[in-house]
Amino acid sequence: MFTISFWKDTFARAVATAAEAALALIGTSTLIEAVSWQAVGSTAGLAFIATVVKCIAATGALKKGAPEDLAKDELDDEDLKTIMKEEADENEGN
Repeated sequence: MFTISFWKDTFARAVATAAEAALALIGTSTLIEAVSWQAVGSTAGLAFIATVVKCIAATGALKKGAPEDLAKDELDDEDLKTIMKEEADENEGN
């Protein structure tokens, strides 16, 4: 989880989410002078933090409830077929 690749991807997602949140809040004002920049910064910051937490939580959940190969992002076609078959068998039982 604490690889450079993970943190780069997480940072990119968090920045994109923060920008989206800021743009959404800016868009609620009719004039640029009416924008509450404190609210924009606060909203963007919270969105950034929430995204980082979500990425960390998703990685932990994946490793806890998934096969080891899936948690390491090393799925091959056979792994995928096995997972799909297990899910189909589970759905038939419900």
